[in-house]
Amino acid sequence: MSFPNHIRVTGLSFFLQGWNNVYYKTGETSDGCPVYRLDSYKLYWGIPIIGVKIFRDEGVWKLQRECDSYPMSIKKFGQSPQGDPFGYWSEGAHVVPVY
Repeated sequence: MSFPNHIRVTGLSFFLQGWNNVYYKTGETSDGCPVYRLDSYKLYWGIPIIGVKIFRDEGVWKLQRECDSYPMSIKKFGQSPQGDPFGYWSEGAHVVPVY
């Protein structure tokens, strides 16, 4: 399976909106698939957004903040094993490829 260099996350709620953005492929792999990352940055008037990564673990795509030891409950819907990160996730997220 071929994975794009970038993916876009949309649909997250107001309190998670800083993660509605374009993520880049890091060169790392997890569970045989690429890891995508959004670096930390400042939103609007200096609101800090914690960096996050999207990766596959035990057949399930997950989102994890860089400050956490364990993934958050934001995960892709569907059966395991999940081949790619594209589609609908919990918390209203939608992930699409960027070409």
